[in-house]
Amino acid sequence: MNRKIVCLVLLLMLSFTTTTFATNWVFFEKVPNMFQSTSSQYIDGDSVFKDGNKLTYWSLEVLDKPQSHYAKAMMKLEVNLASPSKLRVLENYSYNVKNLEVYKDTTVTAWENASPKYDKEISFALKHAKEGKDTGIKPTVP
Repeated sequence: MNRKIVCLVLLLMLSFTTTTFATNWVFFEKVPNMFQSTSSQYIDGDSVFKDGNKLTYWSLEVLDKPQSHYAKAMMKLEVNLASPSKLRVLENYSYNVKNLEVYKDTTVTAWENASPKYDKEISFALKHAKEGKDTGIKPTVP
């Protein structure tokens, strides 16, 4: 009986985890960064969802020359596709060179007009969008 309970508890814990084990980081572009270097930008193709005029997706920035305290940043973005496009950050994480989370912010930012840089990223994300609501699953960082 105890073994069944332990197995049931483990199964429930695994089913309610907020991290997915498979992601589909699709390269988007290289851009200059604040460290006088470049960063590679990615979109998680598996987490792009379009629900009416709303688009949600995860983006990843990987420094080509990582700093000891900062190597990657991952953001979850929500976009209102009505013209002009507006966006806001839903979650924001930073990772060091050991892939350890060093910063976490789940404060939802205010809506702002999408800049030309984001217009390009939004168009790219739309190519990978699936109809439906966001699953709320946080992708893994490579």
